[in-house]
Amino acid sequence: MAPHATDLHRVYIQTLLARRAMPEPLALEMYKRAVRAVSEYDAEFVPAQRATPEGLVEFLSEITTLLEPLGMEIKNGAEETTGSRWVVLCNNSASDVGQLATDLSPLEIAYYREVLSEIIASYPANSIGSNAALKLTLRLASTMARSVAEALLGALVSRGWLSRSARGRYSLPPRAVLELDAYLREEFGADTGDVDEDDEPGLIKLCKRCGRIVLTGAACVAPDCGAHYHAHCHAFILGSRNPICPACKVDLQDTPAAPIGEAAVPRAEDGWAGGAWRRKRGRRSGAARNGAPHAGDGDDEEGDGDEGDELDSDGEAVESEEEDGPSGVSRRANGETFIPDSMPE
Repeated sequence: MAPHATDLHRVYIQTLLARRAMPEPLALEMYKRAVRAVSEYDAEFVPAQRATPEGLVEFLSEITTLLEPLGMEIKNGAEETTGSRWVVLCNNSASDVGQLATDLSPLEIAYYREVLSEIIASYPANSIGSNAALKLTLRLASTMARSVAEALLGALVSRGWLSRSARGRYSLPPRAVLELDAYLREEFGADTGDVDEDDEPGLIKLCKRCGRIVLTGAACVAPDCGAHYHAHCHAFILGSRNPICPACKVDLQDTPAAPIGEAAVPRAEDGWAGGAWRRKRGRRSGAARNGAPHAGDGDDEEGDGDEGDELDSDGEAVESEEEDGPSGVSRRANGETFIPDSMPE
């Protein structure tokens, strides 16, 4: 039986729509504020759930039930390094990454697809530098000025679709990983780390401890072992009484794991414009039927721009001075990229 929608549900749903992703402590604080707001409006209101982590879980479950007919749900996940819990409002119908933000123009969506594909193809770095990200505009069918790409990258970081580290490398934060989970597995293939698999290993690595996507963490280096772990899952195993790899049973304290994420590449590579990580991999048939983006055409190498692309003496794309047409980047009157539902700083 579906729960009855109250003013408290409506207020909190508005919070979720505005923020889309929140650390669990912030989600609990916003729940407390929503309770206070409704109580001030209705003196007789009594919330069904207490303002505790357990009460929040029950309340979010009710909201998920209410949002199911709209193709949305609330997912819980952990930040890969610290293991801190996150609450993310996800679109269940996002088989195509283009549905991640309907206010983005087709050109902006195409650019995010290229950035996303390059991040996944960069394994074990699972991240790309700023120069490499900006150079991806050369793959677009229409011209995108460097300044517009820079503004779009900043906006995507603000919205939680990308994360930018202190080294200036772009990767996927909790919101992107949770909301695009099904798409990433289908488009790039999931690799469970089992060495007896007959199929070609996918580019998406799954944690041997929790089964979720791993982009930052560690990989077992024992021969014939493809096990991967989130950083916090690896730390948990190392702190246990029996710190062995669940896949190959090697002692992980005696056999240090290899880093996965930006720690896997030296800082000297942060400024590279591309070329080192391009994978030859065709589009997966299931994702192709859904119109999802692909990780590459299979034969193209990074840095091979279209013949018609105009480059300067340093190999960078020359910015176009022309105004974008109907399919160009959506902008405000002052030229800034228009992205309304920004994430909090």
